[in-house]
Amino acid sequence: MDVAANVISLVPNENWWGEEPVLERLNFAAYETSATIPAFQNGEIDAVAVANRPRYEELTEWSDEGYDIRRGQRMATCGFVLNGDATTLDDVAVREAIFRVLDREQLAAIQFEGINWEEDTPGSWLMMPFDDRYEDAYPVEDDDAEGAAEVLEEAGWVFEDEGDEYRSRDGEELRVVFNTFGDDPINQAMTQAAQSMAAGVGVNLDINNQGSGQFGDVVGNRDFGLVNMCYGKAGADPTSAPNQFYSTGDGNLTGLGDEELDERISELFGIEDDDERFAEAHAIEQEALSTYFHYLAYSNGPVITAFREGLANYGPSLFETRDWTLVGWESDAGHDGTDTGVDAEELEDTDEE
Repeated sequence: MDVAANVISLVPNENWWGEEPVLERLNFAAYETSATIPAFQNGEIDAVAVANRPRYEELTEWSDEGYDIRRGQRMATCGFVLNGDATTLDDVAVREAIFRVLDREQLAAIQFEGINWEEDTPGSWLMMPFDDRYEDAYPVEDDDAEGAAEVLEEAGWVFEDEGDEYRSRDGEELRVVFNTFGDDPINQAMTQAAQSMAAGVGVNLDINNQGSGQFGDVVGNRDFGLVNMCYGKAGADPTSAPNQFYSTGDGNLTGLGDEELDERISELFGIEDDDERFAEAHAIEQEALSTYFHYLAYSNGPVITAFREGLANYGPSLFETRDWTLVGWESDAGHDGTDTGVDAEELEDTDEE
């Protein structure tokens, strides 16, 4: 791991007893979003995401040769995570108002504009909407400014003085910190749209933008108010998901939960019948969201990625687990991949301390 170069380089385990991997080395490099397509164009990386219109156009207008674009369903739910310990978000009425005021369909439309992708707005973090057992657990109507305003009024958040732009209570302005990361223009447009929706009911959604590399520290330390995140799904069984999202365990970044939900979640694993267990998982989610208003889902989205021509067994694969021993270059690719990326001999190990 070379922290200075932002590269993690992996080689096969010489004691591995299974099939020998095709590749001799895998390099994973970290870039700011705006630098990834130039890196792909310059031969520094072999794959780059182009799942929004500006990025797709940036690549395809540069050239239509030397790469393949592969697309499929992203196995994830994306949305806003609301920290119940953050200033003003510790009030459930504020969180409910955000659930009500945001137009989730419009936010998703900004994300998908120009990439030929449509989907129903998801309301669950447990399963994909195409699953027959999926249930929408969104607790209220969204795009409901009137309902959001009523909730805030009842909780004492009012316009204390004539001409106030934002609500306040006991002299405290209704300010919610919206932590964002990186410089992706689509994410910026979505952020601004959400900010405008919130301002319409007197909520100051205050944007705090930092570099992409800060995401892990900020989220891991729960040093955020509201943050936009995606959670991937490793499989179709939702049994373990309530423990991550709705228990009082460390996986729940919102800090919101209770002992009753914890007990129901722990009992999930003892339900043998799949249909019964899945139904209880959905019931737990509905109870948690309608009580705490803490995980706000708005999209699943596509995977649209450009791969250097000849790269095999790598791309959208739904629930299939990628077998890295099979990833490699086609025999007629004209290269073996060693001409891209950093020279492994130039990397230096970084002391873990």
